[in-house]
Amino acid sequence: MRMKRSIVAGPGNPPVVVDETADLDNAARSIIAGAAFDNNLLCIGEKEVFVVESVFKPMMDAMRKAGAVELSKASIDKLTEKAFAWKDDHYVVSKDLVGKDPKALGEAIGLNIPAKTELLFGETSEDNPFVPEEQMMPFVPFV
Repeated sequence: MRMKRSIVAGPGNPPVVVDETADLDNAARSIIAGAAFDNNLLCIGEKEVFVVESVFKPMMDAMRKAGAVELSKASIDKLTEKAFAWKDDHYVVSKDLVGKDPKALGEAIGLNIPAKTELLFGETSEDNPFVPEEQMMPFVPFV
């Protein structure tokens, strides 16, 4: 059997870092394009965004302007509870939500998200499971 060499990726959790030098509108469009692709199933998609404090609010505004839907803290808490279970000293992602679209994620927590929505996002702390765990769904935490 002939073997081919290849470069592959394993489970990922690629972060985005946004600082005061960023073109925020371009960053927002790029985050949505990457994280919304295939409902964020791929390990190469943006999984969490770290934004410096000086541009945090304008970055959140840019995300809304680009068409992403921002979840409230209460909605993020509900989604986190539905998306993760604590098992054997670590979080495990719910297979029921993996690969689902934003509308389905919204329905899981009692929200009516427009069908055309590509990505959900919202502010979390760095210890929210959406930050360190690979969730494989179209919600991106902003820290």
